Amino acid sequence: MNRPTKTILTIFLCTSGIVFGQMNNYTYKRLLSGINAQWHSIRIPDDIYGKVANDLSDIRIYGLTSKNDTVEAPFIIRRSEEENLSKTINFKLINLSSTEAGYFYTFDVPGGTIINRMNLNLGRSNFDLTVRIEGSQDQLNWYTIIDKYRIVGLSNTETEFAYTDISFSDSKYRYLRLFIPGKEDPKVTSASLTLQQTTNSRFRTFEVKSINRLEESTQTIIELNIGKKLPVSRLRFNIKEKIDYFRPLRIEYASDSVETEMGWLVNYSTLISSDLNSLVENDFHFNSAILSRLRIVIENDFNQALTPLNFEVSGFDHFLIARFTEKANYFLTYGNKSAEFPTYDIIRFEDKIPKEAQFLRVGSEEIISVRVPIKEPLFKNKVWLWLILGVIILIISWSMISMMRKKE
Repeated sequence: MNRPTKTILTIFLCTSGIVFGQMNNYTYKRLLSGINAQWHSIRIPDDIYGKVANDLSDIRIYGLTSKNDTVEAPFIIRRSEEENLSKTINFKLINLSSTEAGYFYTFDVPGGTIINRMNLNLGRSNFDLTVRIEGSQDQLNWYTIIDKYRIVGLSNTETEFAYTDISFSDSKYRYLRLFIPGKEDPKVTSASLTLQQTTNSRFRTFEVKSINRLEESTQTIIELNIGKKLPVSRLRFNIKEKIDYFRPLRIEYASDSVETEMGWLVNYSTLISSDLNSLVENDFHFNSAILSRLRIVIENDFNQALTPLNFEVSGFDHFLIARFTEKANYFLTYGNKSAEFPTYDIIRFEDKIPKEAQFLRVGSEEIISVRVPIKEPLFKNKVWLWLILGVIILIISWSMISMMRKKE
């Protein structure tokens, strides 16, 4: 059979299918209402987190125009996370003296700048000291800013730890004086004064539905369940015992589960490895993760087990900032395991994206109906079918006649 015959027969045997719109690749949609500007914010509803990928890669904004065309609105994902600002304050060490009571360090802070933190570096590895900071405008009258603040250093073959950050209320004095009691020289090698400010701290606290505690030979394991998947980035709690302690700690989350013959096996991934100690508040911050279950692992070694209580699990709001340039009915769509994280041009011009924009109303969840492809014949009209058959018969006949003439 020659090439023209093959081509026509191939076309004849082909069938057509329905091509789905982009939105049909997703499982859920929610109508977006209130679009009246180019830029808008969209808060991600809590119920969505359990139905999307952990990195939110399968969220899209699709619109249907009056001509039933599908358009896509670009967006970026932001969080209402806190912003820590640290301003280093210039100062001069103008006096260093000691008495039988201890050692005094006097700092000159030009301009009377506001300060709320002092960090010390000591030339000693092991120490346990209490310090006092005072303020004055004239070096004659001194006022206590903070007293009996504990700083600790611990160094051995297993642990290297130093806690020398001194935090206090905002203070504005021309002179600061640090007093470290004791006869042994603390060997302060350097100091820094800073102003620490936290802005846009909008944590949301999530209810802990259940708590399960397990004591093993050298570990305390506590599991927290918040009921449904939510974006978590902070955990804090208290310790019942009023003693000094220093223990290694891990905070993990249930990342997935596998069904085995013995039941479901939960796999945990580490969010943060840190230390649990009696010197500071047990307040742990980590990268935001979508989770429903947390696990705290405390390494007790040979020490008496501690009793954590009053757990507070919290996280930031996640929202989209989207650009709308065409008139359409827009939907927040999600639920597609094979979707990749979208890349839009606007990410290259982030300085032109407003930090805040009017929030849209997000409607109730709807399941996107999946159309079943219906295969149809290429030619519905029988006239076209007979014409094509006739052409094919003519081509085949012509080919056979040509072959017979060649043999003769």
